[in-house]
Amino acid sequence: MDVPAPPTLGKAAAEKWREFAPRIQSDNPVTLGALEVYCSNYERWIDAQRWLDEYGDVLEIVSDKGVVLKVQPAPKLDVAARCEKAMAEAAKTLACRVK
Repeated sequence: MDVPAPPTLGKAAAEKWREFAPRIQSDNPVTLGALEVYCSNYERWIDAQRWLDEYGDVLEIVSDKGVVLKVQPAPKLDVAARCEKAMAEAAKTLACRVK
């Protein structure tokens, strides 16, 4: 399938599109939509993982005096988990349409 990546996709998502699109056997809008969902969530997942690698998966809420008031999971953990779920769902749709 030779369908260009949607212009709304970022760099990493467009690269993933170019990797997967030739293997897709259908240009059905549902299939292309699933591929777009997969690719856009892939990019968000990569961004979240990079952030977590740099800053860790725990945030400390610190007072202006430097006292740790609260420790909580980093919000990027939730972003990564949601992206993984969306990619898994999109992959189910794409699985039967891949060469």
